Amino acid sequence: MSNLVSGLGTIFFGLIIGLYMLFDFDNVTNLLLKVIPVKHQVEVASLVEKIGSEVRKCVNGTLLVACMVFVCDTIGFSIIGLKSALLFGLFCGITDLIPYIGPYLGTVVATVVGLTQSPLIGLGVFIIACVVQLIESYVLQPIVMSKATNLHPVVIICGLLIFGHFFGIIGMILASPIMSVIKVIFEFIIEKFELFQRNSNEEKAI
Repeated sequence: MSNLVSGLGTIFFGLIIGLYMLFDFDNVTNLLLKVIPVKHQVEVASLVEKIGSEVRKCVNGTLLVACMVFVCDTIGFSIIGLKSALLFGLFCGITDLIPYIGPYLGTVVATVVGLTQSPLIGLGVFIIACVVQLIESYVLQPIVMSKATNLHPVVIICGLLIFGHFFGIIGMILASPIMSVIKVIFEFIIEKFELFQRNSNEEKAI
């Protein structure tokens, strides 16, 4: 219960801070730029804009994955005969957006409703929800996020495994956005210092 309350509190305050920064992003950016030397402000502003773009792509990818979960669950629930399959498929898709307990919450609610019809339907709902979550975690999310962030699916999967190993569920949630931000910063450093271009020019001169 302590971990649950702590996790819900973290999510609540995180949403508040995130919404504040979302609606007041320009002012927050301008405030941060004031501590940067004037000669570097244009470059830093460009970097921040690219990072914001990558994070938005990650959010759009997450919403797309949730829509896929909704569609897959709805089809599966309809096939096994669950009443209001569309409603519970939508519920599972929405709860999939919630960190920590979201996927489990959707699965439990749909399973309990299925058990009220028959034990067989309840078991079928549970199996379908679990299979869809496995596919979402190890197939849909890597593919969709790789398209959104221009990272290879293998990189996404490795990132999920590494961040999940060291930081648990929070690490898996933040893996894709962090990797996309690291990619933007890495590209900025390469462009700023012309690292590979310099090596290429040296090879051509030789």
